[in-house]
Amino acid sequence: MTVLVGVLARDGAVIAADRQLSDGTVGIPTAKIAEIGGDVLVASSGPIALAQKIRTVFERLREDIISRRYDDALPKIESSFRSMLLPAIEFATAAKQAAPGAEDNVFSSSLACLPFLDGMRLCRIDWDGAVYALTEDIPYAAVGSGKTNADPFLRFIWDVFWPERGFLPSLQEAILAAYWTVHLNIEHQSDGVGIGFDVWSLRKSNDGSYRAEELSDALDPHREFIEELKIAMRDRRDRIFGSNGVSTNPPPALGQRP
Repeated sequence: MTVLVGVLARDGAVIAADRQLSDGTVGIPTAKIAEIGGDVLVASSGPIALAQKIRTVFERLREDIISRRYDDALPKIESSFRSMLLPAIEFATAAKQAAPGAEDNVFSSSLACLPFLDGMRLCRIDWDGAVYALTEDIPYAAVGSGKTNADPFLRFIWDVFWPERGFLPSLQEAILAAYWTVHLNIEHQSDGVGIGFDVWSLRKSNDGSYRAEELSDALDPHREFIEELKIAMRDRRDRIFGSNGVSTNPPPALGQRP
């Protein structure tokens, strides 16, 4: 169980994730975003064993990826994933009669920021090994059990801040969108999501190369923006509709007394 959020920007891309690994009914903290070679980011949902194998594929392919164009490298990436995933899926499908739920342990979707020879791509890798790159028309993706809550919120803030079709935000704005979406999933206790979060970006340098950067300790401006926006929205509500005695305090969290 997890939530991964990837957002494409004009000058790079960002991936954010929660830190909860579900082991039975217990949540264990773990990092779900891996940096490879200083210029590749990969994050996977699903079982930790499968996530480790997916990272290993990217470690093996990194040198080939950065020396090829996207269209040229894509068949090899998909072939590498399918050669790993499909036998496991076939075995789990056969084993599910003896071990119901075995097939759940071989389904995983991933996000990856990859610097190809013709530019960086933020890619989604589906459970069957199919790969597609995000574009100006599809600029964000959410993966995992938190996807149900992440998708409508991403759509909402996109409509508010960047309504022009085909427009890409700056990297700082993309960081805001990814962090806010994961934070919201954790705050409202989406299924299997929690413990904390990680945020990484892949930023384009002046020489055209890309550099991975961990951002989890540099998010204070984004937190301040979110709180100031909430205050501004409440103020606007009061000026248009009147406060009518409505409390400016947020509603109690699930499980808390009002």
